[in-house]
Amino acid sequence: QALKENVVQARVELAALRASLDAGNRGATTQLTKIAERVERIERNGAEPTAKLTKAAESLERLVRAELTGTIAPPQPAGGGSAGKLDGWIVRDVHRGVAVLEGRAGAIEVEQGDLIPGLGRVDSIRKQDGRWIVVTSKGVISAPR
Repeated sequence: QALKENVVQARVELAALRASLDAGNRGATTQLTKIAERVERIERNGAEPTAKLTKAAESLERLVRAELTGTIAPPQPAGGGSAGKLDGWIVRDVHRGVAVLEGRAGAIEVEQGDLIPGLGRVDSIRKQDGRWIVVTSKGVISAPR
């Protein structure tokens, strides 16, 4: 009789352990799902800086290529940029529609449509009066005389 009672008690305890283990597994699965979602979100957010770095590397590659090769870009029609000259910037060179601009912070390479912080969007890159100019939405950058 005592043996039967011990077996019954062991079965009750085993059932309680199984229920506790199942609840623990469900909780762990829920936590793992939340962690996986967070990792995916971090990876998605991390892809944006990677894309910016890739664009910067491509821009640097174009700058190096512009230094090594060159052709004259076809004149572009006048854009919507203002006629004011942007001080502190000059056009150093233009090759295949890519202009190398130099400012206080160094040189950058731009194409029509690029957005330059503080200078606006590049409306056109063209020759005017024998000099290269870059027309932006905030003004004009020209080559030195």
